[in-house]
Amino acid sequence: MAHCLGVAPANSDIAYEPSLTQTRSFLIYNTDQVSFEAKLTLEGALAQYITLQEDQIHLNATEESHRIEYTITLPEIIEPGDYQSKIRVREVSTPASGRVSASLSVSHQLSMHVPPSGKYPKVEIQTEGKKLIIAITNKGTWISMRSSLELSSLRIASASFLKSSSPFN
Repeated sequence: MAHCLGVAPANSDIAYEPSLTQTRSFLIYNTDQVSFEAKLTLEGALAQYITLQEDQIHLNATEESHRIEYTITLPEIIEPGDYQSKIRVREVSTPASGRVSASLSVSHQLSMHVPPSGKYPKVEIQTEGKKLIIAITNKGTWISMRSSLELSSLRIASASFLKSSSPFN
């Protein structure tokens, strides 16, 4: 039996913090309001840090939605980079003998950015007419600072700090 299944929110961002432990949730929507079983699985680089409170659910025809809770437990140190995972919700189907069957599947996507420790500058260069604008942003964990320089005729015409957050203030 074909029916509609949804999740909300479809995506979640995890703000990295060392040793973070956080319980979160998302909803599974039983759009056509039919009874069915579903299995939950974890996929991707963050799977080892996620614990599902339940890995199989049953939705009755009268249930419009079901809340899924999961806990994220991050270690003290993770390699810098971008990480993605999915919590997949897959309908459990029992194929009839001698028939091909398909099962419905939707996912809740998790994303996390782990910044490099220390100083990690990102440089953006723009031109405005004869002006060259260089914006330097630290993407690391040590100091959060953004500044820019305007260069004209190979000499500094002006320099300005757009935003600065420093432990030296």
